[in-house]
Amino acid sequence: MKIGVIIISTLTIVLASSYLLKAKSLASGMGVSPATLENNYVKPGSTHSQEIIITQSSPDEPLDVLLEPDMGNANAWISFEPGTNFQIEQGVQKYIFKMNFTVPADAQLQNYNGFLRIKTSSSSDAVAGGVSVIQGARLDLNFRVTNEEYSELLVRALSIADVEADQPIQLKLKVENKGNYPNSPSRATLDVMNLNEVLLESLESSGMQNVNPGSTEEIFADFASNLGTGEYFGITKVYLGDSLLREEKLVFRILERPDVSATEEIEREETILDKLSTGNLLATLITVLLVTTASFFAVAMYIKKTKKDETAAEKRRLFIIFFIVALLTSAIMTAIINYDQLFPKEAEVKGVSVERIAPRELYNVYAQPDLNSSQIYEAIESETFPVIQENEEWYQVSLPNGQLGWIGKLSVKELEQTDE
Repeated sequence: MKIGVIIISTLTIVLASSYLLKAKSLASGMGVSPATLENNYVKPGSTHSQEIIITQSSPDEPLDVLLEPDMGNANAWISFEPGTNFQIEQGVQKYIFKMNFTVPADAQLQNYNGFLRIKTSSSSDAVAGGVSVIQGARLDLNFRVTNEEYSELLVRALSIADVEADQPIQLKLKVENKGNYPNSPSRATLDVMNLNEVLLESLESSGMQNVNPGSTEEIFADFASNLGTGEYFGITKVYLGDSLLREEKLVFRILERPDVSATEEIEREETILDKLSTGNLLATLITVLLVTTASFFAVAMYIKKTKKDETAAEKRRLFIIFFIVALLTSAIMTAIINYDQLFPKEAEVKGVSVERIAPRELYNVYAQPDLNSSQIYEAIESETFPVIQENEEWYQVSLPNGQLGWIGKLSVKELEQTDE
């Protein structure tokens, strides 16, 4: 009897332990961030939006998600994208949805606190007896509605694209506005240097586009420059007032302006005279004149010898017939002389082909890790080389012709790692 009780107790402990371990595994398989959503400077009539991320360690099957906010009367101000119920597809480890907190214009100025329940379930969560295991998370919601103005900008990324000569240098900024009114960086500066780190120009730009509160947007700053073609790098600084928001070193190039090999042809319907060259047109006119004159004399001599007794009407009819024959003969001879112009090949009918000749984008490869050493190769855009060794500023690479050369790291925008 004691043995039976011991066995039953042991089985109970094992089953309970396995259930708890399974629950712990399920709970640890999903994560939600951030843990708290808050904004202490939400203005009446505005919307605070924030992304929420659900991550899964083993997304082996679809996951159903249910969102339940609990903020009392302020529940009506909350909405979700794509909704309060949605499904995360199988295989998706990271899923992002958005919560919007839209405050009415007549909302009271006070704190609004609560929480958001995130409940998830899948088909494998069902256990014996029809009971379902629901995984979940709880996020705290803390918002303060106020008329105070608050300014906070974050510059998430900076980049400068290659630009044609005589065009302004354009800095692209990815800016997040965490304040509560439209705002933008007050100014940006760009110190342009050559590859020897010699300062060439100090530029400044202002008047950038505003970023809406609670959003992340791409804006641009233009710098007027007199630089010639070549490769440069610049120290870029972005300010809000006197506060430095971000500083970064960027590489860019100024390219030659592209040439157009032919001007655009104005499309119009060509007549026969358009298709004839000047020389062929003159030859055609002379041919028509000679044929017509010869035909006229031929008809006159024919009538004089054979049609002495014909009436005037019959003679006119003969002249008309021979005149038509002369015109047809002239037309046939014109077509023969000008066959290539009147009946060109299909490719020629389409007219002049217009091509935009893009400049080759080249990078210099040197014999030694020194800009003053001899240039032994010109690499084109996107060409790749095996790296032999490197130092602080240069890569030694193996060239297609078997030589070894050195290319500056500032010229290499991406270095791909490959397994031998």
